[in-house]
Amino acid sequence: MNRLVLERAQRYEQEYEKSIDPMERPAFHMSARVGWINDPNGFSYYQGKVHLFYQYHPYDAHWGPMHWGHATTTDLLHWKYEPTVLAPDQPYDQDGCFSGSAITLEDGRQLLIYTGIVRTEQGVLQTQNGAIGDGHTYQKLIENPLIDRHQLPNNASPYAFRDPKIWKEKDTYYLIVANQNEKGSGQILKYESGDGLQWNYTGKLLENTYAIGDMWECPDYFILDGQEVYIGSAMHADGSDLEYPEGFVSFYMTGFPEETHRSVDHGLDFYAPQTLAMPDGRRILIAWMQDWKTSRLHSKEWTWFGQMTIPRELSLKDGALIQWPVKEVERLREASISFGKVIRNLPVCSDMELEITNTSWYVLTWESEDISVSLRYDGGWTMIRTDIFGQHRRTSCLYGNPYCLRILSDRKSLEIFVDHGKQAFTTTWYGCSLFRTLTITGQDTMNVKGNLFPLKEKA
Repeated sequence: MNRLVLERAQRYEQEYEKSIDPMERPAFHMSARVGWINDPNGFSYYQGKVHLFYQYHPYDAHWGPMHWGHATTTDLLHWKYEPTVLAPDQPYDQDGCFSGSAITLEDGRQLLIYTGIVRTEQGVLQTQNGAIGDGHTYQKLIENPLIDRHQLPNNASPYAFRDPKIWKEKDTYYLIVANQNEKGSGQILKYESGDGLQWNYTGKLLENTYAIGDMWECPDYFILDGQEVYIGSAMHADGSDLEYPEGFVSFYMTGFPEETHRSVDHGLDFYAPQTLAMPDGRRILIAWMQDWKTSRLHSKEWTWFGQMTIPRELSLKDGALIQWPVKEVERLREASISFGKVIRNLPVCSDMELEITNTSWYVLTWESEDISVSLRYDGGWTMIRTDIFGQHRRTSCLYGNPYCLRILSDRKSLEIFVDHGKQAFTTTWYGCSLFRTLTITGQDTMNVKGNLFPLKEKA
């Protein structure tokens, strides 16, 4: 590894994070240390802490040559920035260290496995590579690339081959990698290994056949409540029932007929989720809290851009993926305050339980001086955000009871969970003032009740 490239990034982030006022950041959502972040990577539990690595361009608050940033937490809410662990500094990853995952090896060290990219005249060549470390410092393997075009099946593209997810069952390591076939349709390839370093192709976990977009990025696979679950993020999903701005959507399947797919989150800002298994048995999900359509529209003057969702506990109910804020959030609650259909002087950070009855429709509208967000239910859903980026709409199917909601508000985001987590709606904003008012409208007979808990901004 050319340590000079990595050390430059580490010095830069340490110096320039000093210029960012902590009050400009979210209180309990992980955000970019400096510069740009997108996909969560290597979401893992290691040596008593949760580790989150992430796609990172420290030198600019816009997308650029990808590094792996690093943060840790002991409560899933308050994050400590660690030094960058990977930089594009080798012939096989000279144009970027792209998404991947992490696992603890038999000897106690942690393996990071990631996609390296090289731009060629034929396309962006993608290979799977490894780095081993101790939770602080990581060394790229001399064996890299671990998987390249020579371990691809016939008709698989080496130019659309990325985002490895690793796990272990008994004595065998398994790896799935996103790929496209020669016709441009997505497929998920499966590999096996005895040591996590030498891999053999064993077949296809899934094939898209154009059911949801084309390329399926950021694959994840796990067993939850005794059932197989697959989560992926589809590019160019326009025209499907998972419609999304610019056609980027994250979806899940329980059991693998493609007809069973559903959106993970129906809001405006959600992509590339990744999960981990906690020692207490919980399966936890985190995702990039942004959409590609608005991700490039901010000013060059900004010092940081990008944040992650609240970590969410997962379960299954009647085949539906249930998402719920991790239980640690409730430790931040302060005494509940009373509210009505119009709430002024909203707490900056809050956890709200809301029950709406005696109306067939309702609209929740959050407003500040320069932004408004509305969630409307009238038999279907519409979410609207009007701010410096313009107006965006998203509708979705309905599962469960739409009149029971939980709403997490931070300085830069809203996350809305419907019917105890059967659906979620997420949106973010930047460069705007804080919400001051929430208005709830519906039929004249509408009743509104619940709890509004301000959240402590420090643990």
